[in-house]
Amino acid sequence: MAIGVAKKLDDALKIATTDLLQWLQHDYDLTLQEATQVMSTTIEYNIPEVADPKVEVIAKIKKEVLRHLTKSH
Repeated sequence: MAIGVAKKLDDALKIATTDLLQWLQHDYDLTLQEATQVMSTTIEYNIPEVADPKVEVIAKIKKEVLRHLTKSH
């Protein structure tokens, strides 16, 4: 999972999504296209904090999906 924190919801979404995408690329040795394909059908978002001055967004992928990928480390 990846967490994005920002003043605006769309910025927090972008941060969380980008961080999750980069993690998939790095830890699972996926190309940008491969990581995008995995995320496009499996990503889930939670928004646990919207009342404070900053918005928090969590982007995640279920472990069952990750088990099908080969980890590079």
